[in-house]
Amino acid sequence: AFIDDVVANTTLYMNELKPPVKLGHGPQSEWPADGSPAYGWVQSVRRVGDRLIACVTKVPDTLYRLMSQGRWRRQSAASAAATPTDCWHSRAR
Repeated sequence: AFIDDVVANTTLYMNELKPPVKLGHGPQSEWPADGSPAYGWVQSVRRVGDRLIACVTKVPDTLYRLMSQGRWRRQSAASAAATPTDCWHSRAR
């Protein structure tokens, strides 16, 4: 139910949200998210089983290669409610 709500609300407000791809979730991260540039943009989200899947665009080739090599095996999404959700970012152009 939670993931379905995330998908429905993100889809509904995608044009206003324009969610960026960030590296990190704040000051404790090696890659602080606040003030950092976007490393891509979430184009759409969907549910696959118990996972939230994000299709992202405009990801730099270097970041795409690192992710493809498994450097980030688990990703997370930050929401307005600050509830992290497991997700996998895939390349879409």
